[in-house]
Amino acid sequence: MEKDVPDDVLCCCEYLDRHGETNHILAFCCNCEELDNTFESVISGGTVPDQQVSTLVEDVLDRLRIPNPFGGGAQRIDHLVDLTVLPPIVLLPLAIFLSSLSPILTLLVSFVIAPVGVFCCYRSVLRHKKRTQFFMSWALTSFVSMYTLMAFVVYPEGVISQMEFSALTLLFTFFHLSYFRTKQGAGSVSRDSTAAGQIDSAGTHQRRRRSNASPDKQHRDFCGDPGPLENVEGVPPGTNRCKICDIPRPPRAGHCRICGDCFHRLDHHCVWLDCCIGRDNHGSFVLCLLLFIIGCFWGSLRVIVILFGREDDPLLVCLEIYAIRRMAIIFVSALYVLGSGVAVSFLLLHQLWLISHNWTFRERRLARIARTDIRLQELDRGFLINWKNFIVGTSD
Repeated sequence: MEKDVPDDVLCCCEYLDRHGETNHILAFCCNCEELDNTFESVISGGTVPDQQVSTLVEDVLDRLRIPNPFGGGAQRIDHLVDLTVLPPIVLLPLAIFLSSLSPILTLLVSFVIAPVGVFCCYRSVLRHKKRTQFFMSWALTSFVSMYTLMAFVVYPEGVISQMEFSALTLLFTFFHLSYFRTKQGAGSVSRDSTAAGQIDSAGTHQRRRRSNASPDKQHRDFCGDPGPLENVEGVPPGTNRCKICDIPRPPRAGHCRICGDCFHRLDHHCVWLDCCIGRDNHGSFVLCLLLFIIGCFWGSLRVIVILFGREDDPLLVCLEIYAIRRMAIIFVSALYVLGSGVAVSFLLLHQLWLISHNWTFRERRLARIARTDIRLQELDRGFLINWKNFIVGTSD
């Protein structure tokens, strides 16, 4: 095939592959050398090197394209949308359908396979520090699925009033508003070029090595801080310098290795929202959790009460539910959403406890690693003052 073909002469279905050769989206299954090599290794019982797997994945992603009528050739799908949003959209309905086949499958899929699978993915993200929208897609698919169930299955049956359905719709709307507000960002630490120049020219910032020194120093080292920038004109007291971003940052700011940026009063990186939680979005994050929990408990318990509200034997009612596929899917969905609400409730309670002490999740974790709570004691100003500062946005 030709090489080095300009983008302006490519048709909407052609593209330059990763080898620099002109290819066509209809030739997806042609010249699959990487796939052939991998398949031969598996068939022969040999091991497949990680590099070979990475090459195969990259080759497949390079071939997954859609026509581009605006010039420049066919576009890679993973460059237009994060493909990690797709698995939950498929896996969650599939898991609910399988769970509805029998009570045994309900217990196995909903309470063993799905939680273990999600937990393993979560641990993998934390270990590799790689950003993904898998969990965000899972959370939104769960909430949207429950509302869709209420809107198109439960409400048309007339078992809930129009006022109650309107209240659920309003809750659904407020949840998404708080979600989008949280996604606007935690408050990135913008670089002050003037202060940075003064710091660099003065040379007064202290580069420190990891050692068995005081717990306070170990705490700073773990944060990635070379220590406070002292006696530098124009720099607020307590300012540290991030060794990764190489910028001065105010007290309580932290670096997120997943987002690759520093944020004011960093609490943690939430994989379920695919963003960091910090000074600018902590309040909307807590509100988002609260609305999610209310929606989960309200919707799921309402469905369960409707299904089991009769005076018949609950065991007989359960058997009747699983005898009708549509009712079984509704029941399993309600159980799943109820479990999601319980899980998120623990996260909200932990957040409320941290806010009551004016601590962040990051500060609490680093203090535990450094085996000292001196800094935590300094931050705690009392329950009422802590909450007042959090609500008005002066917790720094």
